Amino acid sequence: DGFDCDGTCSDCDEIFTNVSGTCTVDDWCMYSTNYPNDYEHNDDCEFVANVDSTLVVMDMHVEESWNGCWDHITVNGQEYCG
Repeated sequence: DGFDCDGTCSDCDEIFTNVSGTCTVDDWCMYSTNYPNDYEHNDDCEFVANVDSTLVVMDMHVEESWNGCWDHITVNGQEYCG
């Protein structure tokens, strides 16, 4: 509550770099393709955050499979799915 995507970074040029795939970046927030609706199968997005900060996941829905998850988020090499 109270969080928005209008953060500022006075000592960095870009908050996210090396953005690839079909995600959308808006200041301090990153969205999957077509958010908040479903995205296409095999959609992929990668980015590097250029700030030393805490990652806050505001909304994440993943597709589960029989052996874990089809969808996940990886942060510093640690994979999360839920």
